[in-house]
Amino acid sequence: MIDPEAGIEIVILPDGDKLRLLLDVADYATSDAIKQALPALMAWRKALTAWQGANEDDRNTKAMMRARLADRHQRGESYQELADWVNNAVLALLTVDSDPTDLPVVVIQLLRSLGMADDEIQTECTAIIANLRAGEPGFTRDPRMKAGPVSRARVVEALRPWRKGSCGKK
Repeated sequence: MIDPEAGIEIVILPDGDKLRLLLDVADYATSDAIKQALPALMAWRKALTAWQGANEDDRNTKAMMRARLADRHQRGESYQELADWVNNAVLALLTVDSDPTDLPVVVIQLLRSLGMADDEIQTECTAIIANLRAGEPGFTRDPRMKAGPVSRARVVEALRPWRKGSCGKK
């Protein structure tokens, strides 16, 4: 179930002759709200894929995710807040039951959009899942230690084209 009051919305964006789905998660959304929204998102994705065909190129998905982050930054969110938001979204999508060899597509796409290589994604997500299985937090929230797979510096680098004005112009 998608509940905008809980900070979860499905955004449908035009992309040429196709439509794209984006799960928009507000900062105040809980991991339970995200997990409850996933079946509806997958149903929408399945219906949209049946209607218009599969997405053959995830470069557009990466650009759309970066554009969404750039928009949030332009509305006042800091790079660190964006990194925290991505890390919390990844953590909400991974559970003790997650299979490290079959990660959710949305996690892979989100982390790829920020420049992470597949082997780095695999390593980071496997560590998060192992921590969860051990009854520990997925990653530390201690500011002196690494707090998830995405750093402030990675967000800065991923959004560099928007700051230079070469992308995302309206």
